[in-house]
Amino acid sequence: MDIVNGKTYRFINVYHDGYGLNIYGTKDTDIKGGQNVCLYSASPTDQMQQWKAVAVSGASDVFQLEAVLNSVYVLDCSDGSISTSYKNNAHMCKKTGTSAVDSGIIAKPVQGVQGNQVRICLPEKNLYLTATTVTEDDTELSNNISTSAALRGGSTGRGNVYWASPASEGSMTWKKQCWEVVEVGGGTDPDPEPGEDITVTGMPDCIEYGEEKTEYFHPDSGMVNGSWSKNDGLTKEEAVRSFYHKVFGYDPHDDQHFLYNLYGAKYNVDGYRGKYHTGIDMYGIPGTAANGEDKLTIHSAHAGTVVFIGTGYGTVAIYDGHRTYLYLHMKSICVSAGDSIKVGDKLGIQSHTGLTNGDHLHIEVQEGKAKSEAALPTINDPIESISPYEYL
Repeated sequence: MDIVNGKTYRFINVYHDGYGLNIYGTKDTDIKGGQNVCLYSASPTDQMQQWKAVAVSGASDVFQLEAVLNSVYVLDCSDGSISTSYKNNAHMCKKTGTSAVDSGIIAKPVQGVQGNQVRICLPEKNLYLTATTVTEDDTELSNNISTSAALRGGSTGRGNVYWASPASEGSMTWKKQCWEVVEVGGGTDPDPEPGEDITVTGMPDCIEYGEEKTEYFHPDSGMVNGSWSKNDGLTKEEAVRSFYHKVFGYDPHDDQHFLYNLYGAKYNVDGYRGKYHTGIDMYGIPGTAANGEDKLTIHSAHAGTVVFIGTGYGTVAIYDGHRTYLYLHMKSICVSAGDSIKVGDKLGIQSHTGLTNGDHLHIEVQEGKAKSEAALPTINDPIESISPYEYL
């Protein structure tokens, strides 16, 4: 997608899907010299995420990105001369106080990918706009951008954006240097309006998804409108398969048919169609393993401390010091609150304890230390848990 002089755009980070290039603050008076540029939950209506492309005089493909709410200021590369911004941090600067060296960008199309992806480059410095180095995490990206480290920038800032040397193609940092371009008002916005479902086609075979293999996801699920492959579906399936093997001790059967329901999808249980699923469901194969163990035995894929046992949903909650992993719908739970858990330890037996429409295991991930089963429930809007795929 070519950047066009005079048009307004949003930029959604490819690695931190669902988070956009954002000026820290909420209103035009927050925009000033040295104001930090960070990541924040992408919104089609937040003008702090809207950037007008203005061509630099004498160059057909070099632009400054103006703040729509205050066009006096443009996206800039810090020289480290002010106390609020480290060198090479992405921040705002008055046009009269910067030059094309620090603010003249080229949007280089990313070849061979679906969507309108670009890398935003300062050609005279050979630096690329790069998202925070922290792992994808809703709480860190959305809630900690006001910390002193984030405001000053640098690679330690939670939710921060900075300028870095070009990364190797295909690497994790490369993905953090790729941005989905969305023209504001141009009819190319891949995001739904607030409250609208995300429609994903070509879903894997699953009890919930039916013959058409189309599912509708919560707008905050991290999914985007389009195909399962556009949502990195094969990587998600591989993560679930690996987790399945850790939990049951054998590989899933019959291609993808072990899947029951995915994170963020609308799901139907006892008439609750229209609620959203907060984890991933899967089911084991009844029978007896070669070692004499029930093949529906659930083993932990996470190490940590059992912070509570929930009898209502057959839950074991394991906290590793950062996140809580909730294993639901079990019977014959064989651990207790306070127990230290190692990977591979037995937790219980797959069952249908709680609100379900059949035996299965539900795995859910929450930020921080969950306190009790009452803090769930397992169907909820908005979603309080986080996307679990990278934590399986």
